[in-house]
Amino acid sequence: MIRALLLIALCFSPEQSQAQEYFQQRVDYEIDVTLNDETHVLDGFITMEYHNNSPQALDSIIIHLWPNAYSSRSTELGRQLRERGDFKLEFSEEYERGEISGLKFNIDDRPIAYKQLKGLVDVAVLELEEPLLSGNSIRISTPF
Repeated sequence: MIRALLLIALCFSPEQSQAQEYFQQRVDYEIDVTLNDETHVLDGFITMEYHNNSPQALDSIIIHLWPNAYSSRSTELGRQLRERGDFKLEFSEEYERGEISGLKFNIDDRPIAYKQLKGLVDVAVLELEEPLLSGNSIRISTPF
């Protein structure tokens, strides 16, 4: 009986019953783009103000390079589409696919290298020189 009461008390103790508070990161962005009608290429520059609304400091920021997901049949997107029976990317011509290139990331006007996760051409990881504290923001920019 005492064990059962102790177990019930532990299940409802304040440390166990508190759920992590919901948060949503915020990114404000400005994009300047020019379309070359002859080559069908976009040249652009993006500036993002990244606000850390999480309760933890961040030591890296992960950016999805969405156009690179369409860059070849062997991307993770290509694999997932095949699994669902969607073969549009599988049988697409190279000119129908996309990619993003020319990336030269800066954080608060200072150049920063990025790395891509092994096998994922559509993910860029920016390792921050200093942690981005909760409630703070940084400015990320790059040409593309």
